[in-house]
Amino acid sequence: MVTITLHKVIETDEETGSDQFTYTINNFNSINIDVRTPISPMPLPEETSEENVLVKVEGNTTQISLSWTLVASDTDLGGGGKQDSAVQTVREQLLYLSKNMQGSSLQHRFMLKINYSELTGVNDDLTYFGFVNNISFDTTSGSPITLMARLTFLEGSVVTTMDGDTPFPPTSIGLTDPGGATGRVTSTWTAPTYKGGADAIVDYDLEFFNTTTGAIRSKKYGQASSPFTNPDDTFDANEYIQVRIRANSTDGKGIWSAKYPLTDETATTPDGVQASP
Repeated sequence: MVTITLHKVIETDEETGSDQFTYTINNFNSINIDVRTPISPMPLPEETSEENVLVKVEGNTTQISLSWTLVASDTDLGGGGKQDSAVQTVREQLLYLSKNMQGSSLQHRFMLKINYSELTGVNDDLTYFGFVNNISFDTTSGSPITLMARLTFLEGSVVTTMDGDTPFPPTSIGLTDPGGATGRVTSTWTAPTYKGGADAIVDYDLEFFNTTTGAIRSKKYGQASSPFTNPDDTFDANEYIQVRIRANSTDGKGIWSAKYPLTDETATTPDGVQASP
């Protein structure tokens, strides 16, 4: 038996760093590992339009193809996912993988650990750790689903540069209905841990989205600090809203946060916060 786990590690340069998400691959079918010559420099895939990132890899890139069968489980397969308390059904596993197991910023690294001790008798793991240049999923059959995943790791000594050295996204983002006047929401947040080369935040930009349509409904750029409440009648009464926020410094505009509240695809009601009725 071979045990394979896929981890996403946040804000750490060490392999022993804490895992943000862990997924154990059950019903394992096949694996293929192909070591390739690096291309240097190359763009990091998680960059957004606000970033200009170059990566230089001194070593090799490794492409890993995995195949396994997704079946329903009696236990939570998420293994530590903070937003997912029950990753059990085939659909939930697909949503979990597509939502969580992809890099979305420069802070995200991946670790793929393959334990083959039951086959070899040697208590050792085969571990791949680094930025993932590409991760894609391809379902090749009906339920139970055979899933083909391809990952390309940037391994070795990875050097990154970013024009402007801009701030990371804000943290602890909240969105509430302040009550009172119609069509408002209140956003709160905490300054990012890394504030860019200048080590000082100038202001914040906020964008508000209709959760159902995905359309941008309002923008507030140049907000001095948390909190921020939209003016009366900005949104329709009881409209479901999400927000994303970026911090800006004298070096440039920072990286956008994810949209909050985080989407729960298994919910039966619209996600987001209702604007004041």
